Amino acid sequence: MKFTAQRIPLTILALALCLGSQPTDAKEKLTHVLAPLAANLEPDKKVVYKTVGDRDLHLHVFSPDEEEAKPELRPCLLLIHGGGWTGGEARRQYPIADHYAKLGVIAISLEYRLLGDKKGNTVFDCVKDGRSAVRYLRFHAEEFGIDPNRIAVSGASAGGHVALGTAVFENGPDMDEASDYLSVSCRPDLLIPMYPVIDTSDDGYGQKKIGERWQELSPVHHVKSELPPMLILHGTGDTVTPFAGAERFVEQSTTAGNDCELSAFEGGRHGWFIFNLDHYREAQGRMDAFLEKYGWIAESRAATDDEELRQWLENMVWHHRFDEEEISRATGLSRSEIAATLKRFAINLENSPVPSLENSMRMTPYPGGRHPRIGFLEGAILSQRETKVSVFTPGDGSSQHGSPAIVPEETPRSPAFIPIRDFPIVNREKYRPFAAGYRFTKETM
Repeated sequence: MKFTAQRIPLTILALALCLGSQPTDAKEKLTHVLAPLAANLEPDKKVVYKTVGDRDLHLHVFSPDEEEAKPELRPCLLLIHGGGWTGGEARRQYPIADHYAKLGVIAISLEYRLLGDKKGNTVFDCVKDGRSAVRYLRFHAEEFGIDPNRIAVSGASAGGHVALGTAVFENGPDMDEASDYLSVSCRPDLLIPMYPVIDTSDDGYGQKKIGERWQELSPVHHVKSELPPMLILHGTGDTVTPFAGAERFVEQSTTAGNDCELSAFEGGRHGWFIFNLDHYREAQGRMDAFLEKYGWIAESRAATDDEELRQWLENMVWHHRFDEEEISRATGLSRSEIAATLKRFAINLENSPVPSLENSMRMTPYPGGRHPRIGFLEGAILSQRETKVSVFTPGDGSSQHGSPAIVPEETPRSPAFIPIRDFPIVNREKYRPFAAGYRFTKETM
């Protein structure tokens, strides 16, 4: 990743930062909690996916760091900002894209035409751009390192409408750009609309902006079978894009035989979770679970008992300096649960062990089995949760702050030199060379 400022650990859920939501009370001032984070992030590259007249439209691409590079093709998540089809920008998706890139996904924020950009633009053009982007990614999948059969699309508010438009509307000149690769499907493999414009009738949102052809662009009026698996996040108190429209869509979609889940937040206003970090994390957890279910990101698990949780937290806090957000991502605990558990176990930075040359080399499993920091994979053995370890050399202060330890070349090969302790991982026999004092390198793994 390339950044304009210090890398920020608090990056969360796809589409939570589509800051195009509208308060239910025009006099009420609400704070978009992730806007400062977006200002400090930059994509790895911008790729032109379409040219309309004299304007190039770009995909803002966030890729997993080189340290996480893998030979296989990766899943892709296309993010579409909201703003009532008239406002918003791709930057608003950057924290979300960054979060998923850290988890091994090619995450892309979409730049598309808006009604306010140029006279003559319509909501049909917004939908066309979303469909063009999916076709472009699928056609150029190998160049991006993307699995063409694992493309997910997510969007919030009007961006959620554009996301739905990649799947629910039939092909035709009103929905597809003539210059597109029309033989390539624009149907994504997963959909995650967030408080989307789902009903453009008088009962929903957008009829005035669309005009008399509103029903052609109303997802709830175009439900059909064979839609991709879908998770819809929506607040029950939404008065901009009413919750009732999402309920109708899910009911009709399920009846048609689709896998369509409605995840409701009781009392949530339009865009509820972009105004509150606790709500945001809860929404993130729901989306992460959905992506884990379909294999877009690695599956996580909770600690099996207090002893395992204590060990994880000691490792996170004492040896890797995790902040609360990273602990939450690794364990699934809320901030209040983390604070209470750390207090119960008396774990804090002040009582962390002091490195000493008298200590043995110590090997511990990665906290929660999935380390969220990039550049620490030198200490990993295989990719399975139970077999990832961190190694700490005696008296090495740097290794206590998350750097992988390397035993010097001149290390005596004495079985007594590196006694193993605190090594509760699966298949212990595989790592017997360490107990014999072998040099610790990627090759010995």
